[in-house]
Amino acid sequence: MGKYSDLRRELLPEIKRKLEKCDIPQQIQLERRTFDQLGNRQSYSFNIQYSVGQVINNLGGSAVARDLNGEIQSDFGIQAILKNGDFKINMDSSFIFWIRKF
Repeated sequence: MGKYSDLRRELLPEIKRKLEKCDIPQQIQLERRTFDQLGNRQSYSFNIQYSVGQVINNLGGSAVARDLNGEIQSDFGIQAILKNGDFKINMDSSFIFWIRKF
């Protein structure tokens, strides 16, 4: 637990900027080698769904998602944004980090 927290903590300012303008889907391209240096998983893909600031899906199978959510929960600015609707944050197999508001 916490293996990916440093990486996520570095991304928080960019995540906040993207959340502030996510009336259209936003993305951040990440590098596979960054993740490969931290672990040896076959897949780093994940989905986190928020409804009015609360996680509504199961993050139990993804350390990457759990660590990111932990960092998000500790950032009051991001929490304030997430409380204003329904959001999805995910990373696909191409290491593209997506942020959407529904």
